[in-house]
This record gives sequence, structure tokens and C-alpha cells, in this order.
Amino acid sequence: MQRLDSANGQATWSQTTADTALALAAAHGEDAFFSVTGGLTTGSAVTVIKRSAATGATLWSLPIQQPAGRSFAVRALVALPGGDVVLAGNSVIGAPGAASAITSARVLRINADGSGLRYYWAASSDASLPTDSLVDFTVDAAGRGWFYRLQNDRRIGLAFLVRFDVQQGRPLGAQAYRPSFVTPLMRNENWNYELMPYRDDQMIDSGFIARAPQPSARRDALRDYAIVQRGDLALSIGSLPATFAPGTQLPLSVRVNYDGDAPLAGVTLILDPPWHGTTGNLTCGGSGVSLCSVDATRGQIVVHFDAAPGARMTLSGQMRALSWPVAAAAVPRGVVYAPEGLLENDTLNNFRAVSATAPIFKDGFESP
Repeated sequence: MQRLDSANGQATWSQTTADTALALAAAHGEDAFFSVTGGLTTGSAVTVIKRSAATGATLWSLPIQQPAGRSFAVRALVALPGGDVVLAGNSVIGAPGAASAITSARVLRINADGSGLRYYWAASSDASLPTDSLVDFTVDAAGRGWFYRLQNDRRIGLAFLVRFDVQQGRPLGAQAYRPSFVTPLMRNENWNYELMPYRDDQMIDSGFIARAPQPSARRDALRDYAIVQRGDLALSIGSLPATFAPGTQLPLSVRVNYDGDAPLAGVTLILDPPWHGTTGNLTCGGSGVSLCSVDATRGQIVVHFDAAPGARMTLSGQMRALSWPVAAAAVPRGVVYAPEGLLENDTLNNFRAVSATAPIFKDGFESP
């Protein structure tokens, strides 16, 4: 670790540390900086350190012990006016980066004097979503926290842009950012998860657009995340029979509820049936629903519709069981999301995966 003189590039001081600094942040209004080390092995401590930028001397050090069987993947370190510092990352069960790892987002605010934590926010867990990751974290000029939250069941998922109250340590709502793990034949806007607040509710973003077999195209954009609607989208999927033979025609029953304060245009439902290409007689509609269309030409079923407050969209049809997966492993799954103007407090119910042994309906599917 070194400090270099900007005039001549010479080292003002240099020191060797035992651990690799995983993130750095300059302190506000003082000649000091923060670093974070450790947490890479299960049950170890992740340590936040404040050092003098003039000499490199340690001013304070705060180790934060991780529970047994968990490690901590650092994603951001953000210094706040007044001296506090925010550490953001993911608690990981299993080997970090492994396909079998289970992740859960965390945001911690450390007191300016290093005496302890002001708060520790942990994402709500759901066994059906083993990936619930924080990708980046920043605080804009107005003092508002933002981070990307990636949620998926390793088959289908969504990334959300989350507004975060830095003072109270709690999310203020989430807005859809982009789908993930969808069929490559579907138009796919792969934004890069780089948080660059511009002003008000606008973000500068970059990425690419892909739709196989066409080549991908670079894209840079100023995206507007102004809140247009506040509400909730909830997905329910009817389960399959406990046993069935290959070739059986099975019912497909899906429902999306929208409860919000303003109409939605362009809601998208992506349904991943156990057997691609075997669905038929698909119809959609329902109370408060308009412009409902269904596309099953790419394996996954993609439904687009507009929804009034209180809307209840239903998708029904049939699918033919194949020899694999067998009944015990056949899991219809799906995700629903709206354009980024919708602010949701609950994103877990945007997902649903139903095994043959699950209850037939969930969350009042039968209600009008």
C-alpha cells in the first residue's frame, strides 16, 4: 500500500499489509481513508480499517465476525459525510463463486470512531431463491443509497435497482432493472450493473443488446427511474399432479395480481415450463387486464399485458409431459416484472417455482 505524490509520482509512504485490500474509500473532510480485508473464508472476520492518508498509520480497526459456514464477498465500501462508512456485500454459504453457493445481500454502517455498527441490514431470505445478491452500492449527491439486487433460482431471475435509506438502514423499494437467465432467443438488454447516478432519479448505464443469432450491439443510455407507480406484482402458479405418465396433457394455470396506485403498461411474465415446445391452447386475460399477448415460440412462454390497479391476469392452457423430467422433478417456474417506473416493496413474490408436491395454489389464487 502506497501514497504517491501527484507532482512527481514518488511514494510518500509505503507499507506491506498481511491481507489484500478488497475495497478502498477516501474519508470526507479529513486526510484519511478506509479499507476492508478478510471475510474470504468461512467463519472468518471481515475487517474495516481506517488509516491516516498522511502516514499510513492505522487509526482504528473493526473486525466483523462471520457466522460458521459463511464467508463475506465485499462489493462496495462507501465513506459518508460525518465519518461513518458503509460496507456492502453478500453473505455466502458454500464456496464463493461456485454454482452451488447461496448468497444473501448485506449492508452495514460503521460508526465514525470504529466503535461498532450503527446498523446491519440483511436481505429477507427465501429458500426458493438461492441467489439474492447485492452487485454494487453507491450514495448519490443527495445522500440517497442505491444498489443492484440480483435474485434468481439459477434458472430464471430478475435484477432490481433498490433505493436504500442510508440513515435508517432499510430499503425504500425496488424497481425492475433487467431479467436474467432467460432464453437467448428473446431480446435481451444486458446492462452492466454499474451504478452512475446522474441527477434526480436518473442513472447513466451501459451494456449491450443481444438477440441470437444477430450480433450484439453496444448501448449507452441515460435511464430514468422516476417513480410512476407504487404497488406490488405477485405471481402464482398451479402445481402439477403428483404423478403422471409421459404424453399426458397437463393443465397450465398461472395468475398475476397487481395491487397499486396507478395503471401499468407493459407488464412482462416469463414462464419456464418443465418441457419446452409442448404447450398449447394458451389464453390470457382477466379483470383489469388489456392488450394481453402470448408468445411461446422460443420455448419459454412470454406474456405481455397492461394492468389497472387491482388487476387479476390469468394464463391458462395445456402442456404435454415428456419422459424427462419425470413427475417428481417437473417444476413450472416463472417471474413477473413491470417497467422501471413501478416501485415495489416486496420482490420475492415476483417469483414462483412449484413442484408436484407443493400446494395446488398459493396466496389466495382462488380469490376473485
